[in-house]
Amino acid sequence: MNLMLKITPGWLLVVPSCSLVVELPAENPVGCPEGSPSRPGQDCSPYGGGYSYGPRAEDFEFRDVVTTKWKKGEVVKAGWGMVANHGGGYSYRLCKVPEGGVQGLTEECFQQMPLKFASDKQWIQVGDDETTKREFIANRTTVGTIPSGSEWTKNPVPNCSGMRGGFFDDGPTCPAGYQFPPPIEGLFGQGANIHYDPKFTFQWTLMDELQVPENLETGDYVLSFRWDCEQTPQVWNTCSSIKIVE
Repeated sequence: MNLMLKITPGWLLVVPSCSLVVELPAENPVGCPEGSPSRPGQDCSPYGGGYSYGPRAEDFEFRDVVTTKWKKGEVVKAGWGMVANHGGGYSYRLCKVPEGGVQGLTEECFQQMPLKFASDKQWIQVGDDETTKREFIANRTTVGTIPSGSEWTKNPVPNCSGMRGGFFDDGPTCPAGYQFPPPIEGLFGQGANIHYDPKFTFQWTLMDELQVPENLETGDYVLSFRWDCEQTPQVWNTCSSIKIVE
């Protein structure tokens, strides 16, 4: 999803809330921004990231969907990774699957149930290998967010200083410095850049603990991850299937 946004996290009403099917590839439901070619599957660069058109993820029939069970009131783990660092911040939200199925999911529903983070800690980890876990203090806020009082977390990975945050650098070491101090040694950078060199690729997942509300009805839900970028005029989102149990 590729749209201009204000600094206020959550301000932009995105459609859809579970992204688009990128295998096509496609991430802009109404095509690329003005000035770029309009054919389906068109790379929107340099007018914006992603590709044009494509079905909503909510309408796509995925195979072998994994559903994660969460108990009401428990603390759970959630994680995400990035290919290219766009800065900004993120949040997690829940929406109960409507009677008509996931096709009826809306951003308005997700904004009614933003989840709280369960601690001030976050960490990076490579796959399931807990020996690679490296923990640090998260930067979270509930001030100036939309919906009011919803909790957002800063993307803790500083991009490189200079043009496009290191996108044109010859190496992954950020020779011009960082946009802000790294929270731990070695956690910085643009990630994928113009050279498409594997040594730039982030291997870790960024992890948090979330608080599952105690007052939820049991049943099928969808978890939405929303990333409001700052370095680029973009909102990225994706979803996963959740079942709430006693």
